Amino acid sequence: LNVMDADIHPKVTENMDLIIDMVKKLVESGHAYESNGDVYFRTTSFSDYGKLSGQPMEELQAGARIDVNDQKENPLDFAVWKAAKPGEPYWESPWGKGRPGWHIECSAMSTHYLGDTLDLHCGGQDLIFPHHENEIAQSEAATGKAFSHYWMHNGYINIDNKKMSKSLGNFFTVREVAEQYGYEVIRYMMIQAHYRSPINYCKELLDACKASLERLYTCRNTLDRAIAAAPAGDCSEAAKELFAQREQQFITAMDDDLNTCLLYTSPSPRDYAASR
Repeated sequence: LNVMDADIHPKVTENMDLIIDMVKKLVESGHAYESNGDVYFRTTSFSDYGKLSGQPMEELQAGARIDVNDQKENPLDFAVWKAAKPGEPYWESPWGKGRPGWHIECSAMSTHYLGDTLDLHCGGQDLIFPHHENEIAQSEAATGKAFSHYWMHNGYINIDNKKMSKSLGNFFTVREVAEQYGYEVIRYMMIQAHYRSPINYCKELLDACKASLERLYTCRNTLDRAIAAAPAGDCSEAAKELFAQREQQFITAMDDDLNTCLLYTSPSPRDYAASR
């Protein structure tokens, strides 16, 4: 898809010391507590809990799907370390044999490799609560610093208006689609809607994206020919004005929360050629 690869691909199993150290900090500061080999984050100790999802703790407690667990002080408390069950992989820790909770892995590795405060944190909309909410709480409780300056949560890819998922069996791989359409068409499909909006995948949409991409290349080729055939000298004032308008349109769209939908009002190749 022509997306740059990450510089680091850390694995949880190779960073267990980092994770245990962060859990230790949380316990020592009173933000977490041990209970029968498990360690839970004390959500009441973090006054900003719920700030990402914009919900007060009372609403989160009432609306979240929370397992009944007598070992917790509060139903919203979440595990940062779990005691090992028979047959499970485990690591030695100050609280006995166990493994990390889901959320703590991300906080420990991201703050170690990227710093205490991230510039940008991304993820699907379904991760806002509880995963990202819990990441913020445990990270900021451990470091005393803001966890991320910006958050970007993408919409779902839907199939026939249903969320694409393995559980529903309605998923496809990028390679499967690329065999028929190529990778650039898929990339174009992703940006023709705002990243926070859902995309309803269908063959008709990919066909439309393929046609739109071909028009863009036609526009570029038309410009190349016009420039090659133009007399020497500067562009006309009309061309300069049009190009400046389109450049500003792009900047405005990007400044508006990467609003790629604003870019889909471009003129035809004839408009460019006429102004040239």
